[in-house]
Amino acid sequence: MQRSSLIGHCLFLLLFSAGCDITTTGPIRTDLHASDNDRLHPGGRASFRVLDREEPLGPGLLELAASPAPAIAGAATTGASPEAPAERIDAAHPPARARWGRIAQPILAIELDYRAGIGSKDQETMTGAYYIEYDGRRIDGPARLDQEFTLHLATTNVRGGVRLFDRLSVEGMAGLSTSALHFVVRTPTVRTGETSVGLGVNVGGRVTFTPHPVVDLYGQGQLHLLDGVQDDHQLIFIPVLEVGSNLHLTRNLSIFGGWRLWQYEERIDGESDIADIDVGGPTFGAALRF
Repeated sequence: MQRSSLIGHCLFLLLFSAGCDITTTGPIRTDLHASDNDRLHPGGRASFRVLDREEPLGPGLLELAASPAPAIAGAATTGASPEAPAERIDAAHPPARARWGRIAQPILAIELDYRAGIGSKDQETMTGAYYIEYDGRRIDGPARLDQEFTLHLATTNVRGGVRLFDRLSVEGMAGLSTSALHFVVRTPTVRTGETSVGLGVNVGGRVTFTPHPVVDLYGQGQLHLLDGVQDDHQLIFIPVLEVGSNLHLTRNLSIFGGWRLWQYEERIDGESDIADIDVGGPTFGAALRF
């Protein structure tokens, strides 16, 4: 009885070890990873005020530089009236109380934003224990993967909140997003790639500090949740963080610059997922405000 039990245990261990060998042999499908290595991310945006449409925007840097100096009473001016005030302030130089006097003001705007990471390249070494499958093509390791990708992200948002003393603004943001990722993987013998398009929503917030009427400093964060347009592409997840500044050249035209960190993740049915694409670096562009 003991002998038959020992034989049974040995057979079980042999079968179990054989089953483990069967399930673990062969390469394992792995996900795609890449980084853009801090490339420039150009773009542009436009904002349209909703609540304070009747209030004129403050002058920009070029308008302040071109405006005449304030006229002072007693200066040698032709036709000066004796009843003139001690100091006349030009419209481009509002008094400090007019600029900073409001304690709190609600703000609401519609904003369009577009950014792009163009021509990014990266390399990854894959060992023989793994393979990738992308756009119907399989690449087995060991292999050196040359990756090229371009990422576009455009949003339409409603943002609203409060402005304190015309210096500090705290706003929430929500709206629609669309993305397009063109991703190519190459080896010396295989090339595979495709363009993935996503549509979805975003939510986030922004804090803006205005130390001077022509300069804004801001920090913002957004989370984009999108669904792939193609049948085999599923959830697309894009968190974004950005810090920067706006320089208002005129009442309606500004330029901005800063640093932007965003990450792209995508689930693909039946193939390698895009586990993460790190996109980060300096961003710049032009901004319109109305």
